[in-house]
Amino acid sequence: MKKQTAVEWLGYELNTKLFYNITPELWEQVNAIFEQAKAMEREQIVDAYWNGSTDLSKDKAIEYAKEFYMETYGGDK
Repeated sequence: MKKQTAVEWLGYELNTKLFYNITPELWEQVNAIFEQAKAMEREQIVDAYWNGSTDLSKDKAIEYAKEFYMETYGGDK
């Protein structure tokens, strides 16, 4: 079973407790913001992996970080 990131957890909580009865237009705005937050979080994970690796090239660290994200959280890179 894949783990949830903090942003995914927040999105689920907001969707089930606050945003379950909003207009389609507002939902599109909320969803766009949520997707942007997930992309930012993915980049932070990659950056943390890169900053924590001392013996890898940046390209290799980014590749490993993306693999880690996919294996741990699933979804797209």
